[in-house]
Amino acid sequence: MGEGFIEIKDEQEHAYGSGYSGSRAVRTWQERMRILEKLGFIKVKQVQNRTYGCVLLVHPAAVIEALVESGKINKTWLDTYAIRQIETKETTLEQRRKSREGTAKVIPLKGARPAQKRSSSAAP
Repeated sequence: MGEGFIEIKDEQEHAYGSGYSGSRAVRTWQERMRILEKLGFIKVKQVQNRTYGCVLLVHPAAVIEALVESGKINKTWLDTYAIRQIETKETTLEQRRKSREGTAKVIPLKGARPAQKRSSSAAP
């Protein structure tokens, strides 16, 4: 659906697309999804009886920053990741934050009245 949002309608199909086949395909895929969720790479929402009905992909730089802060990533791995970011032209978390700094935020004013609808017969 764009912007990292995925609707999972068929777990079997996603398991197969992830390289898992056979009688344990869905179970193995679900185990890997739980790992990604636990580490923070994805956020999930259950839909009906599907645990992974909707999945939101989190930007890798944000996840890596959180893992570094929690001490789960060592410097060697982080240096390797930084090189890979350059090779793939992935934006860093700092670059993403800077690009969002200039965006306007809408803040509702206390006591403000909603805009009046114009009558279709009224002159502009």
